Amino acid sequence: MLTNVKHVFINCSADGSRNVTCSETCRVTVPCGCSLESDSIYLPGQIENCHSERRGRKVVHAVNLAFLHNFFEASQLADLSETSLLESSLKIITPKLKTLEANYSHELEFNKRARLDLAKLANLSNGHTTLL
Repeated sequence: MLTNVKHVFINCSADGSRNVTCSETCRVTVPCGCSLESDSIYLPGQIENCHSERRGRKVVHAVNLAFLHNFFEASQLADLSETSLLESSLKIITPKLKTLEANYSHELEFNKRARLDLAKLANLSNGHTTLL
């Protein structure tokens, strides 16, 4: 499974490399002996429990039904299930999502004070002072 990946290559020694772009979430089938590479990852080719056909390089796109249910009626999504894999990605336009902006400065200040109190407590306990 790949998510939001621009340039990944499936490298097969006999067939060369193929670029795979996955702007959403997709499942990539990698043939035996072929590696999966990008700027940040390298997955060596497997020789057991893999797809033996060289033409087996296949990319299918997953569906995020939980996300889609927020914007579409159940009747519009009736042909999809949580296990649906599509040959091409869904092209949908959703409204701009609101993000939560929170101010935790009060909690952080309290945390700093509590940390200082604990440091003071630790110093007192080292001096064998009775703590109240």
